Amino acid sequence: MFRREKTHKLLQETQSLEMPGEFNLAQNSPNPFSGQTAICFSVPQPGNIKIMVYNHREELQCTLHDGYLEPGSYRLIWNGSGSESRPLKPGSYHYCLQAEGFFVTRKLTITQVSK
Repeated sequence: MFRREKTHKLLQETQSLEMPGEFNLAQNSPNPFSGQTAICFSVPQPGNIKIMVYNHREELQCTLHDGYLEPGSYRLIWNGSGSESRPLKPGSYHYCLQAEGFFVTRKLTITQVSK
């Protein structure tokens, strides 16, 4: 039996009186990374948000979030695993934030885990 492991965790960073004025997708940190990285983003209005990771051939590797979010700033911790909970190969990837009327992409690099 195949057991799916959790590949990421989404945390809401702030719930302040001042909400973000626009969508924003920050550069992941650390980058390059091996093990795990943080992806921070801002949502100015409630709605459905997708965060996806693609390889250099624009093939979807995993969807890190696909659902409704309230306005706020978020931090997503990702362990570098793909849709089948297996670590992605070292190399360059793109991660994207998609919302109604908004789309942005950034580049990330996964490095070889030293043994």
